[in-house]
Amino acid sequence: MSTTLLRARVDAEKDAEATRILSMLGIDKTTALNMYFAKIITVGGIPFETRLEGGEYARREYGAGPGQLDRATKRAAAEIRRLKKQGKLIRVA
Repeated sequence: MSTTLLRARVDAEKDAEATRILSMLGIDKTTALNMYFAKIITVGGIPFETRLEGGEYARREYGAGPGQLDRATKRAAAEIRRLKKQGKLIRVA
């Protein structure tokens, strides 16, 4: 099998933390990247969910900006607290 040199810029803190975790697993970064690339080939894409975050996601999915969603989330949390106090919510396992 021929190999190629791969260079990438990575946040130093993330690199250190990932290296620490990989070390605990007994895997070096080269092996981890080879595993990642193999999985990309196997599944035909990125092997984990990817999505837009923040304002773009909120605008596309809900037609609202993050501030509007924050307010809606606070209102929903307040409603949940109110319903809990009234005993109208039940826990579903």
